[in-house]
Amino acid sequence: MFKKIFAIFATILLSVNIIQANANTHSSVFSHPSSIKEASQKMPALNSACAKFRQEKLLPDNKTVLQSSGDFEYVKDKGMVFKTTHPLQSTSYYSPDDFLFAVSNKGNFNIEKNFDIFFIENESKNSWTLGLVPKKNSKMEKQLNSVVIEGKDNAAFALNKIVISTKNSGKTTIWFEKN
Repeated sequence: MFKKIFAIFATILLSVNIIQANANTHSSVFSHPSSIKEASQKMPALNSACAKFRQEKLLPDNKTVLQSSGDFEYVKDKGMVFKTTHPLQSTSYYSPDDFLFAVSNKGNFNIEKNFDIFFIENESKNSWTLGLVPKKNSKMEKQLNSVVIEGKDNAAFALNKIVISTKNSGKTTIWFEKN
């Protein structure tokens, strides 16, 4: 279930060409309504890239933290791969024929139909934050509270962090670091 949610948001990230932001803007992003068109015009394009990722998942009991890490690769127009190397090895591949990859290439999935969009830019730090909140009666509303994506302009790898907050008080944070 989480893998599917993460994959959807990974593709949403790619569809709007995401980057990184200042951690202090994390909660304030939700006071800045925006549109995908407006936000994507202010963000640099995401080209083919490789990065390391580290993930922490706080379970609903607020005591248990699961950690994993590995390699992420995005090849524009080819697909994306998540290779988990710790604590267990697994690989998830999304090809151009996959629905999720179609979403990342601005396919038929309408982000604004399913999410309220928020965006804040910190020009002095060349960073930004994108917030997504499921709309009432959307498919994701029953599972998610919000998704916050942070990025940085002119970075070797634009994406910095994703925070996914779920309805059952779970929280997953994924950090990306250029290889």
